[in-house]
Amino acid sequence: MIQIVRYANRKFYNKDKAGYLSLLDLSELVYKGASVTVTCDRTGADLTTETLSRALYERLKQHRHTGEGVAMKPRVLEKLICCVPIKKTTPTTQKEREG
Repeated sequence: MIQIVRYANRKFYNKDKAGYLSLLDLSELVYKGASVTVTCDRTGADLTTETLSRALYERLKQHRHTGEGVAMKPRVLEKLICCVPIKKTTPTTQKEREG
């Protein structure tokens, strides 16, 4: 498991290699089979899911610009979205309550 620390300036630091890396570098580690854990430098909060989601988005965006076609089928993304329930919030303003 590779330990990555995310700093407030959005930089990622690989504690195992003692060096900074970009979000695409991080995604390349995962692509090559590495498991990573991303934590916040100040709070120690686990940021792995959010970071990997963002890395996937950036990777798909970069792939789209290469002209190589679809990197991931929409059905795969639909299944991923189904894995994350969203808690409905109660409208807080009169305008929101009226719809």
